[in-house]
Formats: sequence, structure tokens, C-alpha cells
Amino acid sequence: MCYDQAMSSDRSMVRSPRRFSGESMLGPDGGYLWYCIPKNASRSISAMLSEAGASRIMDLYPGLAGDHFAQAGPAPRFTFAFVRNPYDRILSVWRNKIAPSEPNQNTEALYTRHPGLRAGMSFDAFIEWLGDSYPRGNINKHWAAQSDFVSDGAALLPDFIGRVEHFEEDVRRLGALVRDLGPIRRKNVSAKADGLSASMISPRSLDTIHAIYRQDFELLGYEESPT
Repeated sequence: MCYDQAMSSDRSMVRSPRRFSGESMLGPDGGYLWYCIPKNASRSISAMLSEAGASRIMDLYPGLAGDHFAQAGPAPRFTFAFVRNPYDRILSVWRNKIAPSEPNQNTEALYTRHPGLRAGMSFDAFIEWLGDSYPRGNINKHWAAQSDFVSDGAALLPDFIGRVEHFEEDVRRLGALVRDLGPIRRKNVSAKADGLSASMISPRSLDTIHAIYRQDFELLGYEESPT
């Protein structure tokens, strides 16, 4: 349910993941760093850490926001992240960003940046678009591979990795390692009114998801057979 990585004795620099979000947060006095992965209970975690006095990297170090912070920012004593079943994560992206038939201010900008996306696309149509666009680098933080946020291409970087599937339990385990965490309040939990679950994904879409997120399944320990 959690991966507890061995903490490195050399914390003189932050090892760089392949992708780094400026919405990641640094704890008070630089004591810890949360690697933010969008669509992985990130709003709930952000609210919890904000109440504990943590700050977003983009606010603390505007000039170092994004990939540059991981290379030049201060080294925390402890790092952590939360991961999610790749099927559930991409379903959440579709429900929140693609499925609504009426675009809003946020999704309009998304559609403009990523030609071919449109409001109200079916899940299979979205995955077909993703399978064509992802290999060409048409990648958004919401559907970028989770492994890009927490690995350097070979090894997982955080000292602690929890799972969204066991969020409350894993936050309690995290609390034993990081003092003074704020209360847990789940935010932006996706509704499943469409009735679609990972076990109902079509074989063609499954193959595409496997191909795109192969390293997520392998590095993060998720089964390729949906349940």
C-alpha cells in the first residue's frame, strides 16, 4: 500500500524527476517536499499541507518553478508523493476535463492548446486521440505519466509513496514521518454518474493505455488487468 524508500545519506541536491510540477510544495524550513502529481488527490493534499505551513514551489521560487527547481532548489530532508491506478487516473481526467458537453474557462484553454480535443468526447475517442498525440509529445500535466513526476527514468525518487486507493490510511502513515500535517479533507472527488469503471474499458482502449503508461504499471506496481 505504500513504498517506503530508503532515505539517502547525501541530501546535498534534489535528484531530478523527468517532470516537475511548480504546484509541488515545500514544508516549513524546507523539511519536506511533496512531489505533486495532478489528478492524484492533489487538491486534498495541497489543502492539508497548506494548513501545516507548506508553500507551493511556484510561490516560493518563481524563477525556479517547474523543472529548474529540481535541479537548483534547496534539498529537503524528506520527499513523498501519492500515486494512483493508471486506469482510474485517466478516467478521472476524462470525467473532469473531456466528458462535460459544455466547455468552461479551464477546458476551453485545454482544447486550444491540444488540437483535436473537444467537449463531450467519448472515453474511447479520447483514448484514441491520446494514443495518436502522446507519442508526438502532445502531453498535458493531467495525463502525463505519473512515473515522470517521481522517477529519473530508472528509479523512484520519493522517500515515501502512498496510494490514492488507500489515501486516509497512507496519510496516517505519512503523519508518523512528517510532523504537524493538517487535517484530511477530500476535495474535487470525481463523481461516477456515467457508471464507467476500469473493468468496462474496451480492449482497444486498454491496449492504448498499456502502451502509454507501461512504466507507470511497472514502476508503481499496478496490475495491467483492470478490476
